Amino acid sequence: MLERMNTGTFRDRTLVARRLVVGYGFIAHGAAKWGRGPEHFGKLLHQIGAPFPTATAGPGALRRSVARASLATLGAVSCLAF
Repeated sequence: MLERMNTGTFRDRTLVARRLVVGYGFIAHGAAKWGRGPEHFGKLLHQIGAPFPTATAGPGALRRSVARASLATLGAVSCLAF
């Protein structure tokens, strides 16, 4: 069994599964931020001392959502490649 787990195909498939799970988890997290609105995220940025919290809240959340969607898409495309 360990020999089969050490093959490249098995490792690739586990990486695909991890990318899918992490990507969709990040998308859900980003959707929760957008659901509450960028102004609440701006308040959080202000509390941690980030510069220009209200100006960076919307674009920052959008950038994170796009990156997370890209990660999930990468996992889905890798899954289809098998």
